[in-house]
Amino acid sequence: MKEYTQVPEAFRRAPNVIYGGTAFTNGIYIPFENQLIDFTLPRTRVYNNFLKEKLIAGICENEIEKFLDNSYYRWHAGETVLPLPAIKRKHRVYIYDTDFFRDGWQDIIDKIMRQAPSSIQFIHPMHYTKISDFLTVRENSLIARGNDAFLDLQIPLKETPILMKHYKNRLLAVVSRSS
Repeated sequence: MKEYTQVPEAFRRAPNVIYGGTAFTNGIYIPFENQLIDFTLPRTRVYNNFLKEKLIAGICENEIEKFLDNSYYRWHAGETVLPLPAIKRKHRVYIYDTDFFRDGWQDIIDKIMRQAPSSIQFIHPMHYTKISDFLTVRENSLIARGNDAFLDLQIPLKETPILMKHYKNRLLAVVSRSS
């Protein structure tokens, strides 16, 4: 998250500090020298000061605790598939891949669903290049409806009415007024 890239001067000057992650590389994945870093679980406590500000601003303490008690998953680190973390039943799973729709994405969702989370949420907007992927996701009740979605369908503009007519009923079933 870009808002957390403000690194204190003492750390910036330290010779043993290595910056990594897409927040520091303009959204482009660059592998770490030590690839085991990609396999570590995120440490949500780094957000303590941010969450204290939210608490002062009136966010319920219970909501903050729920946030910290959820599971976080990144499916890919470059071309490497990362293992699924432990997922607590009835807790949210946050997925923070920016490019989720790769071969096998439905298998990953199925594996997550077998762990019985309360919902699956995406931190980044979901970019769809296939209407079938959009409909599959929207028809899955565990995937949060509030995820931002962009349809980037590579079809000629003159074929849009044909596509809409073909998928009209299915789109009406999955797109709500607030979508």
